[in-house]
Amino acid sequence: MSTSTSPHIAPRDTTRPRTLVRLAAIALVCFAAASARLPRAAAQIPLKPLLPRTITVRETAGMERKNWPITTNLLLAPNEAADPATDLSLWRDAGTPQEARVALQVLAVVKPQYVETKEIPAADKQVRLVEICFLADVPANGTATYQLRTVKPEAAPAPAKLPIAGLTYAGEGTGRTVDTGPAIFAFDAVSGQLLSYTPTFTGFKQPLTFNQYKPRPIHWNPDVWAPPLAWGHTSDWDIKNPERSYSFASSSGPIAYRTIRHGMMPLSNGVKTSVTYTAFAGMPFLLESSSMEFTTDTHANAVRNNQLVFNRGHHTHGVWIDEAGQAKIMRGYDPAEPKKFFGYLGDVQDPMIPFVGLFHETRRHGIGMINLSHTTYASQSLAEIPQRGNYYFLDYSDWGVAANYDLNFTYVSRSEIYTPTLMPKGALFAEQTAFLVFHTGADAAKQFEEVQRWIKLLRHPPRVTVNQ
Repeated sequence: MSTSTSPHIAPRDTTRPRTLVRLAAIALVCFAAASARLPRAAAQIPLKPLLPRTITVRETAGMERKNWPITTNLLLAPNEAADPATDLSLWRDAGTPQEARVALQVLAVVKPQYVETKEIPAADKQVRLVEICFLADVPANGTATYQLRTVKPEAAPAPAKLPIAGLTYAGEGTGRTVDTGPAIFAFDAVSGQLLSYTPTFTGFKQPLTFNQYKPRPIHWNPDVWAPPLAWGHTSDWDIKNPERSYSFASSSGPIAYRTIRHGMMPLSNGVKTSVTYTAFAGMPFLLESSSMEFTTDTHANAVRNNQLVFNRGHHTHGVWIDEAGQAKIMRGYDPAEPKKFFGYLGDVQDPMIPFVGLFHETRRHGIGMINLSHTTYASQSLAEIPQRGNYYFLDYSDWGVAANYDLNFTYVSRSEIYTPTLMPKGALFAEQTAFLVFHTGADAAKQFEEVQRWIKLLRHPPRVTVNQ
């Protein structure tokens, strides 16, 4: 049996960051290591088919889920489903009169990479880990069961239709724009970072952006300040500049869109960095995960992630919501006095507080971060890595009120390190977050009721079990 959650994670696990792609890589590496140690006969993968496979989705938040995106992974035996994208089919209520085919998207196919190739039988090299995505209807505290099968060409039924509108796309490569239905997410063609969001379901249909001479990403980091170098950010990545480039992989379909980027962060003294985004049809959130690994001992004044930055006026307030559901609101912009600056708005000393965000009080749209997982790690004790960073809000005014006034901005960010320290080689920071586009309630008493609902849904995802 294998068990996973969807989307992605069991959110309160703060000891190890998990994405399905990372789980796939770890599982295959462990499998390869075990195969190298065992006798040749014991290492072989059975040639018999592993399909059909039963997938059970169990709801854990006590809330009904309709067309909820489920992602999970499974092994495929050699010679089974040669092309998973076309040779797999998914069925709901299998074996009953209500049996129906369900739309399925293959997000990733991972093949093992072996170092000790002489000891690995050829059949073992054909095993694959496949990540799939589909939309599920699950009653509150209930379960839904699906069966994954191979498609028989001689009797293949018509492909299943999505029960909702699928994702639509514009642009190419790293600079695509993805419309999920309730929201539109645009990505920077240069760095691949999130460039803007449009909260269409709130009735406001203009992209919310950060412009300084040119459009810049609203998701500004991860970043590192390692003197005497200037600040380095993932928003400094440049796919066309060999000195600042990164690897890019994507998967797109009607249900999900994912991008994965890896590279050295510019101006960071060699920090290996990754950022992953996943958008789903019908959902107002963008799943994000990132990691930073120091490859050498580094003097660092700051290490940050989860920064959302916008030109002033796009949002009027900052907000955080604690574990008890209490909201703290801070004004960061006054439309009646646009050149009045509010400076440091405040902070919260909890890197895993359920929610932090920005919103506009009269247009009633906003974007915020639901924290799902967070970890810090160092392999040696040359430096102390604080286990509790903080989130802070800032109305930045250093550009003044004259000719450069429009270059000022407002942001919220998480600081992992905010005092000078020595980061030892191998130090790691990783997190997973949902960037939620939200609509505030007209009733002050229920202003963040919608956000509270999404916090519960995303921090208590369905438990997915695959019968291997």
